[in-house]
Amino acid sequence: MNPLDARESGDLSNSGGAVSSSPHPPDVSTSPQLATLSPGHLVTWSSPGAVFRFLVICGELALILVTIRLFQIDIRLSKVGEQHPFFILMCLAAGGFVVHAWLPPRFRLAFFCLLSAAAVVLFLGWVEGACVLGIGSALIGICYLPVPLVFRVLLLGLAGLFLVMARVEYRTAPFWPVLGSMFMFRLIVYLYDIRHERRPPLLPSLTYFFLLPNVCFPLFPVIDFKTFRQTYYDEDAYAIYQTGVAWIVRGLTHLLAYRYVKYYLLPAPHELGDLPHFALFLAANYALYLHVSGWFHIITGMLHLFGFNLPRTHHNYFLASSFTDIWRRINIYWKDFLAKVFFFPTFFALRRWGTQFALAAAGLGVFVVTWLLHSYQAFWLLGELPLRENEAVLWLAAGVLVGINLQLDLKRAQAGIRGQGSEVRRCRQGDHRAEVRDSSLTPDPCPLTPIQEILGAAVRSLQIMGTFTLVSLFFAAWSEPRSLAYLEALSFPAADTMTGIGLVMAVIVGMVTIGVIVQLARHRLYCRGLLPLPPSFARSAVLQTAALALLAVAGLPAVGEALGPWVHDRLAALRLDSPTALEVANVVRGYYEEIAEAGTQAAPLFGGSGRGDRQAHVHYIEITQEADDFLERELKPGWRGELAGSRLTINRLGMRDREEITLTKPAGVCRLAFVGSSVVMGYGVADDQPFPRLLEERLNAGRPEGVRYEVLNFGAGMSYVIHRRVLIERKVFAFEPDAIYYVAHQDELLGPPRHLTRLVTVGRELPYPSLRDVVQRAGVTQEMPWGQVEARLQPFARDIVRGTYTELVAECRRRNVLPVWVYLPMPGIADVPPQAHEVVKLAEAAGFVVVDLSKWSAGFAPGEVKLSPEDHHANARGHQLIAEKLEAALRERPDALPPGGRRRP
Repeated sequence: MNPLDARESGDLSNSGGAVSSSPHPPDVSTSPQLATLSPGHLVTWSSPGAVFRFLVICGELALILVTIRLFQIDIRLSKVGEQHPFFILMCLAAGGFVVHAWLPPRFRLAFFCLLSAAAVVLFLGWVEGACVLGIGSALIGICYLPVPLVFRVLLLGLAGLFLVMARVEYRTAPFWPVLGSMFMFRLIVYLYDIRHERRPPLLPSLTYFFLLPNVCFPLFPVIDFKTFRQTYYDEDAYAIYQTGVAWIVRGLTHLLAYRYVKYYLLPAPHELGDLPHFALFLAANYALYLHVSGWFHIITGMLHLFGFNLPRTHHNYFLASSFTDIWRRINIYWKDFLAKVFFFPTFFALRRWGTQFALAAAGLGVFVVTWLLHSYQAFWLLGELPLRENEAVLWLAAGVLVGINLQLDLKRAQAGIRGQGSEVRRCRQGDHRAEVRDSSLTPDPCPLTPIQEILGAAVRSLQIMGTFTLVSLFFAAWSEPRSLAYLEALSFPAADTMTGIGLVMAVIVGMVTIGVIVQLARHRLYCRGLLPLPPSFARSAVLQTAALALLAVAGLPAVGEALGPWVHDRLAALRLDSPTALEVANVVRGYYEEIAEAGTQAAPLFGGSGRGDRQAHVHYIEITQEADDFLERELKPGWRGELAGSRLTINRLGMRDREEITLTKPAGVCRLAFVGSSVVMGYGVADDQPFPRLLEERLNAGRPEGVRYEVLNFGAGMSYVIHRRVLIERKVFAFEPDAIYYVAHQDELLGPPRHLTRLVTVGRELPYPSLRDVVQRAGVTQEMPWGQVEARLQPFARDIVRGTYTELVAECRRRNVLPVWVYLPMPGIADVPPQAHEVVKLAEAAGFVVVDLSKWSAGFAPGEVKLSPEDHHANARGHQLIAEKLEAALRERPDALPPGGRRRP
């Protein structure tokens, strides 16, 4: 986007990057036809070392497949049983490479096009695949009509309007994300690049739209058509293949780093009560972008395996040192797309009003367009059009900052100023060669004193830290709008404030020091000619093979066990792509997280129907009714129907239980009341399958005549500790239970602050002293905005839970009811041990008898004991297993059963 980034021939002057006097925008559409393999790039069996290099690439691809399988790296589309769509796609790409690499050159592009079309049908099924191929071919056909460009654009607009109406009407059809990903941006680039070509080549056009990785990746880099054509086998074939392998490996490391950040570094909202945790939240939230950069590296790496020598999509974006620098480094394809179709045309159109004005207007306009196009992208991938004001403000603010940076860069360029320690290197950006300033790459040819070198390195490190901080704030405000409210609501004693500031400053000083040392070391290596290393197939192959071998070894469970519990736990977590409890509660759901997981389906050829083919069932909301602000919702008494494919009955008392249950406890009955979430209720299983019902059968099996157990199910979805406390007081105690079993999951600390926020903002009088104490200490009032109230209450999540637990236990003991707390984490949701331990400790400190079922699903894959791997509810087999493990735990803990029902020896 920045004219100082990319100098096109005749469009930017060679005097420091100043814009030339040419009144016309750069013509990027008059490219030659798709490059064919030149004799220097042909590879045959007789080529020197060809067979060896081919076998090396095959070996690396085999290690990639092993790594993907061991770490279960998969994009969350639809996981049918144990199928892994990305793994299958990678197998298809690897197999296709083996054939493609030795085909005659004239057949290679056609083979890749057919392979991509076959993948569409294989992944989506015949009907959905035919929709993608048919609609896509029709759109391409319009581009080939022998009419002026303006009429073709008009026809495409009409077709787009029809597709918009169809997207709204049939929004659940699973082919939409794939079709949208293929055409929503690429069609714009395509029309721009062929506007001067009467008959662009058909085969490259078909290949450009129906790219193989698109069937698995709705979020896709905006590939430039001209670059796509000109980079096809523009270098040695095996150099291109090896580059692809290297990028796939880099993408895998990004995804594993993303998992580690998500599991172990990203704090939950209730942990943001001090400055160090808030700073960690900002950094970790920005680092979640590794998810996107990882997939983009893998996508372009896969295309390299078929000869498309595309440029990199990201370039060390964590090391950006200015606003324009981050725009150059992050999602480079997006930047090039906007530069081509919007920035340069706007800039040159406004040039008559002055360079500075044109630069400012075009730069600011790019960010307005970015906001609109992100919403446009969300529409095609998610079926929604999220035009949010806060996002508009964020992008506008980013545009202003980049615009200011552009003006400063322009002034420096016009004055011929060169930044200290900078060196110009050439790199390919799209189809042209561009000059990019990067002082971290080469030493300044001008001799500097050691002090000047250190100061220059320190200044650059501080610039990097400052840019990282501001970008982190942007990402936090974009993905979690309440982030700024958290910053405003930071409440802690003065001593803690100084300690936190000191800790954050110490980290900054440490990072700057490390940055200075690294820059000075690189400078010395450059001066001695040891850097940069010349490109080498052998060197890259050794490095990638070693990295893949290390990952494969780390993915073996036996290796983690041999290295000790701490390493074992972390490697075990990294081997699963699990959502965290935070994600399940939708506390942090960023733009990229949503569209990267846009639902498509795995085809029936893989043994299932995926998300898109699920039958429509009654939504949970329909089986509940509104209550007051304390309960919010409750089950509808007497409701009967189907939920998630299973028969569901709610008795006249408003319980997921038998109709014969009476309010008065029968003689000779020991009542155990279970309170908890929709898992306890038995969401998705039949009336006789929830684990409380199964537990009753197991406890009563073989008992002598006399006292018997009656297990009552008071489970209800979308509930947390305050809901359950109110439910117990209003309803459960009336059934005269002998024991209450409070069932908790990984999200126990996530929901209470939001519920208490609602109670405060609607002005409800709080009935429990612990809640009134929290509200007073947090300093919140009814007049405050919702976001500010929630941000202030989040750090008190532990206090809310602790106080409610303590009061509940006291009330149970007053009524002679045994209070038992059961920890039942759901598999497939990352359960970080320190956080789980914290919740267990809160229950123990409150006086509960604690039953820890953390290992209840050991030995089973999440998909074997849940409705589906991505769901959060146990299936029938899971409920059977819970009942079995819970009965065994109760038998081992006599104090976890009420005295009246304990079996005598």
